[in-house]
Amino acid sequence: MIVQDERSIETKEAIGRAHIKDLLSSLLVAESINPGVIYILSPWISDFPVLDNTTGNFDAVNPKWGHRHLYFFELLQNCVEAGATLKLAIRENRDKMRQLEQNLCNYPSRFKVVELKDLHEKGLLTDCALIRGSMNFTYFGATVNYECITYTTNPAQIAEKRNTYEDLYFKEVLSKETSAEDDDDWY
Repeated sequence: MIVQDERSIETKEAIGRAHIKDLLSSLLVAESINPGVIYILSPWISDFPVLDNTTGNFDAVNPKWGHRHLYFFELLQNCVEAGATLKLAIRENRDKMRQLEQNLCNYPSRFKVVELKDLHEKGLLTDCALIRGSMNFTYFGATVNYECITYTTNPAQIAEKRNTYEDLYFKEVLSKETSAEDDDDWY
């Protein structure tokens, strides 16, 4: 039996767009149940409906959600509140995520945002999955535009991408935080 650890999804058809939302929902619900580190690289990011809980199928994950459609930022917030660490790399467009930052201001050690004016890479990485491709994590990226993403659960690819993300996008943030903490020791 061959186990497939990689899959491509194209959003030209409605079924592809539905698969993207199902994939995002599944990954973020899994992260809220078993929190780890979530990396999101997206030059543009915004809030958009992702999870359909109108039937209450996800009430066990968070009974406060109610029977309605849940949005991307709500799912990310739920992950962080459950213990996950969220590391975002974006371009200079924080205005679209102001509410998310306000909701997560009580979790400074588990919520990091890096602004990079030349960022073009797009991806979402957890301890067990990697999504990468042309899609920004926006309403238009997930719902309107023709996009192509690749989803993999290959442990070697996940580990390699985690190292790449840390080295290219988040190492400098960690260095600045460590330096600031070290400076405090002198006072």
